Amino acid sequence: MIFIVFTIFRIITHVNNYQVPMKTNFILARKSQKIERVKRMSYSKKERALKHTKDGLELHFTKDIDVEGKHIALGFHGLGGIGHLTARMIVENALKQGKGEKVGFVIGRMIPPFVEVLDDGYVGFPYELFMIENKVLILLIRIQPWLDDQPILADIFTQFASERNVKSFILFGGVDRNVFQNPTGDLPVVYVGNDLFMKRKNEIFEKFDFEYTPRGILVSGGISLFLEFAEYRGIPAVAFFSPTTKGILDRAGALKLAKEFIKLLDLTVDLSEVEEEIKTSSKLDLEELLREEADMEMIGRKGSEDDYSQVFT
Repeated sequence: MIFIVFTIFRIITHVNNYQVPMKTNFILARKSQKIERVKRMSYSKKERALKHTKDGLELHFTKDIDVEGKHIALGFHGLGGIGHLTARMIVENALKQGKGEKVGFVIGRMIPPFVEVLDDGYVGFPYELFMIENKVLILLIRIQPWLDDQPILADIFTQFASERNVKSFILFGGVDRNVFQNPTGDLPVVYVGNDLFMKRKNEIFEKFDFEYTPRGILVSGGISLFLEFAEYRGIPAVAFFSPTTKGILDRAGALKLAKEFIKLLDLTVDLSEVEEEIKTSSKLDLEELLREEADMEMIGRKGSEDDYSQVFT
């Protein structure tokens, strides 16, 4: 009997001797897990300042920027290529003049599988972000988004803008000059806006004297989506349209809109180099057109179908 009691006492003592370190190890492990969890939470918070993810597309900033009270501008490849060309002119010339910098891009499983080859072996991603003169964040859409991408882009950017108190969205596009009552001559840049913009346009811009877009036309694609999503998220949005012609890439129309945009935001980006290029190109195009007309006239005057002496020199 004494032996049994002694044995039980030894067993209890043995277990108790190991309870303390086991309990201590458990507490330390829990503390370690808590510390790691806090670290992960802090890391995620920092990452969230640089990323904004939605449905397979991620808005990723390579630099920490402040967009509160500033504008976001963009344009799609639409009529005349006006939207894309306008954004491109502003961005490229701002970079050349040291008045802009690349601050991020959009990445994800749904982006177009293309990159643009730039100078010195660099590449441009389909959707890139540039801060211009610390006044406006421009989304440069190098490659036209898939149709499925467009509402996601509108959703992710308007949510981002809403969380950071962006002042407004400014959208670039083209409008067929035939919708105007008098489609000839020098037509003005026109605009449409969502309800929030129309109510606050004189608060957003010190001087706003653009004409309305002619009534009855349909605005389609990415611009319409940004107008709607911005309204839903409580952000004023305006779309400017430069008159153009179907079936062409209208650099002159894009330049006209870019100059109006620079004036509106009081930017200092100089587009004189682009303007000179367009003038030179237009002159060469006119000379080529005159040569083609002269050639056609010569063909009409030739004596017979087998007589080529009036065509070739």
